[in-house]
Formats: sequence, structure tokens, C-alpha cells
Amino acid sequence: MTGVSTAMIAVDCSVTSFLLNGALAAAPEMTLTVAPGQLFSTRPPVLLFWAGGDDFSRFEAALENSSEIAGVCVLDDESDERLYRVVFSDESRLRSFYALLRESDALIRTATAAHPRWHFELRFPDENGVQTVYHWLRGNGFSVEVHAVSRGRRRGSDLRTLTSEQAETLLAAYLRGYFAVPRETTLDALADEFDVSTQACSERLRRALTALLEGVVRNEKWGT
Repeated sequence: MTGVSTAMIAVDCSVTSFLLNGALAAAPEMTLTVAPGQLFSTRPPVLLFWAGGDDFSRFEAALENSSEIAGVCVLDDESDERLYRVVFSDESRLRSFYALLRESDALIRTATAAHPRWHFELRFPDENGVQTVYHWLRGNGFSVEVHAVSRGRRRGSDLRTLTSEQAETLLAAYLRGYFAVPRETTLDALADEFDVSTQACSERLRRALTALLEGVVRNEKWGT
């Protein structure tokens, strides 16, 4: 019996004011790097991360005073960085986020933060997971900027070459199934979502795809 191999979808994105807002605002030069290989524990939700670059006393005081945090422990403080284990409350948004990732069979490849943004490299087995997490973030009021989307080992085109309107329209078209066969949405529906004319929506998609293809053509090594 032959197994089915499915290429993971890689998503590179930034989310504004996602977690630890007060602590990062209290020490705005602090940078956080989430330790790899963590389980998406939701009872309680726990996050391990390295921090460095600013005043630890201000940062830790803000952590202790945060309503979303139930406990803080410093695991390593023998260098310019400190390793923290932070236990979040059951009402925190991290618990819902972890639950979504588990339901979607998603992976966090990397996660970093510097006030006011978090940067994630996520991996999903299919488009449904991408769509679920994206809409949860937007539905909870977070500003989400998607920088790149790719499948498998192939490096994706960089969405940062696009305008914000082009990137949002192209991502929505992808997530709604506009490029699927058969199509799962229409150009009219996408235009209604962004409150623009069908012609304007079509021009956004065409310009976005042209910009991405130009980047591929410039960067690809063509064989003979």
C-alpha cells in the first residue's frame, strides 16, 4: 500500500499586538524568540521564549502585572538573554490560538516578537488550516500582514513586493478558492468583500500576479 505525501503550505506573516503587549511596550527594545519544539498545551497554555535587548526589570514587572498571565519563571539568566516560561490564563488568546493550530495540524517553525509585532513562520497541511487561522486572527481584531506563501520546499514569492491592497486581494482569492479547479468563488464575490468594482478587483489580481511572476523570472535559474 502506497502512502499519500502532501506538501506542507508555508506561511510567513506578521501579527500586530498579539501577545504580551504590555510587557513589550514597557521594554520596547526587547526582542523575543520562542523556543522551538513546544507542544500546543492548552491546560494551561504555556510559552517558552528567550528575551534580550532591553531592561529586564521593567519587562518582568509588566509580565507580573499582566491579566493574561498566570505565572512567570526565569529558567536561564546566565547571559545577555533570559529564558522565560510563561503560563497564560485560561481566558488568554494564546489558548484559542493553540487550539486552532492543533485542530489544523499546523506547526510553528519560528516565532519572534519586537514591539508591537509578532512574526511567525507557520506550516499547514492544507488551505483550510491557513484560512481558519487567518480568519480567526482578523476576526479578533488583529492586523495581519502575510509576507509569503509557498508549498513544499520551493521558496515562495515574496508578497512584500506588492501593495497592501494587492496582497490582501490575492490572499483572499487564494483562500476562497478562486484559483481552484473548479473555482469555489467568483470575481464578483471578491469585489464585494473589498467593496470595490469587479474591474478594480480584477486589476488588483492581475497586477499582483504580474509582480510575483516578474520576481520568479528574475530569481529562477532556468535550465536548458
